[in-house]
Amino acid sequence: QHMRYPCSAIEHYEENALRIVAALQELGLCFPIVGTDISSPQPTDMLLIVMFLFQNLPHYVPKTLIIFSTILGVHITKNIELTNPSRKAITYFVQLEGSNDFSIKNHEIKLE
Repeated sequence: QHMRYPCSAIEHYEENALRIVAALQELGLCFPIVGTDISSPQPTDMLLIVMFLFQNLPHYVPKTLIIFSTILGVHITKNIELTNPSRKAITYFVQLEGSNDFSIKNHEIKLE
């Protein structure tokens, strides 16, 4: 669904706010926020939300592109190597979108 623009009624602002909250939840960005926090904002709440997004959104920028180049009907397998540069364990959550022709074995990968 698309954002309402231009917003000509308060309901449009509320619908857009709910879409923003749903998008954050779908991305796994857990922040205690509801639609009214955006549609009827308080300056301190908005500052905290913007700081949260500033700190977390850079981690969602793709680092590389995986290209599956093959002929139609030919199976292809790609292995992806993940490394952990830190001393702490990192957990990756995998989410595939698009065609059901693609699959993964585990939806969660923990690197020590």
